Amino acid sequence: MTETTAADQVRLLTALTTDASPLDAPARAYITTLMTSVAGDQSWGVSAAADPDTNPALKNGWLPRDATGLWVINSIGRITHAGHPLLIAILSDNQRSMPTGVAQLESVVETITPAVTNALN
Repeated sequence: MTETTAADQVRLLTALTTDASPLDAPARAYITTLMTSVAGDQSWGVSAAADPDTNPALKNGWLPRDATGLWVINSIGRITHAGHPLLIAILSDNQRSMPTGVAQLESVVETITPAVTNALN
């Protein structure tokens, strides 16, 4: 039920992944451990575009709205794609179902990441 933006979420990810963070190294390491140790059934979203044999750090969120029955499906994280580390936040609303929202998020991340990494090369 947050009113955060994707840009807010990327700022949060940046704070978790840089030495210039307001968090000390042990705190960042602890949070990263949590984000890289998600349950298998929750390993979806931005991790869909991660290089094989890498360990994405992610946090997903999902919630059906009582008033409409539609779903909020969000995924943020740090992945490696084509050898490049990326911070990604994808937020969605008004999804018909959780599986539909997850599929849409994964389609978006699988589409955008090659464009981003190609621009970096």
